[in-house]
Amino acid sequence: MLRLLAALVALLSTVEMRAADLSALLPPWPEGESLVEGREVTWPSTSPFTPQEALWGVAEQATARGILFPARRVPGAPPPPAVIMLHGSGGLLWPRERTYGAQFAAMGITALAVDSFAARRDRATSFVDRLLNITESMLLADA
Repeated sequence: MLRLLAALVALLSTVEMRAADLSALLPPWPEGESLVEGREVTWPSTSPFTPQEALWGVAEQATARGILFPARRVPGAPPPPAVIMLHGSGGLLWPRERTYGAQFAAMGITALAVDSFAARRDRATSFVDRLLNITESMLLADA
């Protein structure tokens, strides 16, 4: 038992040391004037209730909505990397998505915050209705 405890302490010390070493290598996240403002965008999507509906192509059409945070692009450089941010059951939280999207863009990564609930306001407006009527398949279709 003592050996197991000693091994666990050694493992935790190593993990803490590695995390500390890694955090020293990472610069702080951008803030202030360097942040990029997002702009609202739309694109065609579908509303499959299940993954099978997506595969069969029987899902109704939808117009997906989101906020795009374009990375600054240097002429002649390859396209910047991109990230798609999907929300959970609480929907888009502006303090979270706006902050992270702007910070990603300032770091040279284009970010798209998808708002799947906004595209389907006709299906559900209350929290519980959204959970029951807007599925993960719809979020994936938007992505």
